[in-house]
Amino acid sequence: MDKESYEKRVKKHLENVIVNYRTTISATSASVVGTLVGYPFDSIKTRMQTYNYGKMTNCIKLTYRSEGVRGFFRGVCPPLVTVSIVKSISFSIYNRSKDFIDRFYDSKSLYGLTVSSSAAGAVSGYVSAIISCPLELIKMQRQIEQLLVRQSSITASINAEQAKQAAAKAAKAAKAASKAAAKAAAKESANKAAQGATKQTLKSVANQTTKTVVKNNIPNSTFKGQYSTTSLQTGINIFKANGIRGLYRGFLFQGFRDAIGTGSYFCAYEITKKLLTLGDRESTHVTHFFAGGFAGIASWICIFPIDLVKSKLQIDVKSKNKIYKSQLQCIKQIYKTSGVRGFYHGISSCLIRAFPVHALNFVVYEHVLRLIKKLEHESEID
Repeated sequence: MDKESYEKRVKKHLENVIVNYRTTISATSASVVGTLVGYPFDSIKTRMQTYNYGKMTNCIKLTYRSEGVRGFFRGVCPPLVTVSIVKSISFSIYNRSKDFIDRFYDSKSLYGLTVSSSAAGAVSGYVSAIISCPLELIKMQRQIEQLLVRQSSITASINAEQAKQAAAKAAKAAKAASKAAAKAAAKESANKAAQGATKQTLKSVANQTTKTVVKNNIPNSTFKGQYSTTSLQTGINIFKANGIRGLYRGFLFQGFRDAIGTGSYFCAYEITKKLLTLGDRESTHVTHFFAGGFAGIASWICIFPIDLVKSKLQIDVKSKNKIYKSQLQCIKQIYKTSGVRGFYHGISSCLIRAFPVHALNFVVYEHVLRLIKKLEHESEID
């Protein structure tokens, strides 16, 4: 076999691989771009769901001040690989499920397209959750582990402030006592008694404050060894502490969330793309952009309350003292604390992220898919 024949054979083989795995390649390309663009927003969303920052701007400022730019991209490397794998599996399952369901419904009609895209998306989402649940748990732990490390210092600062206020109250009480003593006894002896009482009270409070601060700061040094520097070590720590159940904590909600979310996601995309495409014309990048952006927003509005509960349950797995014994207890606690609005705490960063990330995601996906189809067409001609 001469060199030219060998090169043609290798080229043909590569083209066949690309064509056969076009969905995987397109989805992987889209996920890499989408992850890099959307990860900082996702990190902010996780932090706001877990801790009460008040406003999104507060979360951004505090994260940047304490961790720098790296804080927004903490744990980004594993998702670049894992999200690509999960997304390629998700799109592959969706396309195959949709092809099967299309046998029973007319995909050209709006009703048929709604049924097939929703059902296929739900199947895709639930199956993908089996793989993505442990990966997402590890990612979330990495995103907030610095907050958990500093939590004891924050508690100590709060306790110190409370002790300071107690000292001020004690001094005020001692001053009042000195006035009462002055009326009952000699002025000089009363002053001495009041001063002694004040000094004793302040000394007692100061000692208590020191003990409280030291006590609360001790875990800070202990946690430094406990919290990992790699995603793999985080996963190992969770497995050692809670076994395989620890890695799948919150799976019930994640499976439910991904089934609803992926179903609404693909449904919104397919319907919007169909409505924006006039007649039998080929859809454009502008169509893909707006359809993808709308799909991202529609999906998150549907699933955000479920995602919030899932996030709290998964974050709770790393805590020594578990706050939630069950999913129902978590839901009740959120409603009791913040009402219905509590289930949408942190959604602003999610919606800001959703449109551009998912719009770009589908633009890249459709563009790469179109390039591969063009390659397949040229290969058939040759």
